[in-house]
Amino acid sequence: MTKLTLAGAARALTVVLAGLGTLHAASPPPRSIPTPQALEQHAFVTVLDDASTPVTGLTVDDFVVREDGLAREILRVADAPPPTHVVLLVDNSQAASALTVDLRAGLTRLVEHIAAAGEPTPAMRLATFGERPTTRVDFTTATARVIEGIDRVFPQPDAGATLLEALIETAADLRTRQAERPVIVAFVAEGGPEFSSDLHTRVAEALRTAGAALWAVALQDRQGPDLSDPGKERSMVLGDVTGQSGGLTVPVLSREGITRAFDSVAAALTAQYDVSYARPDSLIPPSRVTVTSRVPSQRVIASQWTAR
Repeated sequence: MTKLTLAGAARALTVVLAGLGTLHAASPPPRSIPTPQALEQHAFVTVLDDASTPVTGLTVDDFVVREDGLAREILRVADAPPPTHVVLLVDNSQAASALTVDLRAGLTRLVEHIAAAGEPTPAMRLATFGERPTTRVDFTTATARVIEGIDRVFPQPDAGATLLEALIETAADLRTRQAERPVIVAFVAEGGPEFSSDLHTRVAEALRTAGAALWAVALQDRQGPDLSDPGKERSMVLGDVTGQSGGLTVPVLSREGITRAFDSVAAALTAQYDVSYARPDSLIPPSRVTVTSRVPSQRVIASQWTAR
C-alpha cells in the first residue's frame, strides 16, 4: 500500500513539473533590453559645399554623428521627405516699406519650390510681425491660397518688428499641433527696430521644445543692425539660434538679392537627408548632437538639440 502511494505521488510530481516547464516555455522572456527600433534616432540635415550649393548623393560613409562627443553608429542615410509644416514669418514693418515687390517675388518662389518638392505637400502658414504677430493665411496645403496671401502683404507705416514674439507664439502653436518636422522661414529687415521684450534664450527653448528649425533671410542695413537691447536679442537669434535649431541665416545686402536668398533656402530645404543612427540605452539622455561631414569643405546644417 505504501509503495503504491509513493509511486502515485511520484507520477503526480512529474506531471506538475512538466506542466510548469510548459508554462515557462510559453511565457515570453522579460524585455529588459529595448529593441533596436526604440533606440533609432533621426537627424534631418542639409549639406552645403563651399559655394553654398546643396550636396546630393551622400551615403552612410560620408557622415559622422556624435552625441555629447560620443560617436554613434549610423544605420542608414536617405533623402528626407518635405517638412510637415512650413511657417512663413514676414517683416512688414516700416523698415520693409520699399521691399514689397521683391519680397512678394521671393516668397512666391519659395512656396512654389517647396510645394513641388514631393509628397506629402507641407501645410503652410503665412504670418507677419510688423507691430504685432498676425496670421494672414492659416495652415493649408493649397499653394494658391498662400500665394494669394503673399500678394496681400503690405508694410505697416510707423510699425516696428516683433520677430521674437512671433517666433515664440509660432513655436507654441506648432508644439500644440504636435507637428512632426516643422520649419519656420523668416524674413527680417535688420535696419528696423525690434519691439519684442523676449530674450533669445526663450526663443531657443521654444523652438527646441517644438522641434522646429529656423531659417531666415536677413536684409542687412548699411548703417548696421538695431543696437537696442531688443535689437541685440534679435541679432543673437539670427546669429546663433538659427544654427542651433538646424537652420541658417542667409544675409542679403540689397533688395535685389532677396529672391536669390529665398531660392537658396528653398534649395536647402528640399535637398535634406534623413540620417538614422543608433543611441545606446541610457538613463541620462544626451544634451547635444552634432552631425558633420568627412569632407572638411562641406558644411552640415543640422539641429544641435536632441529629440523631444
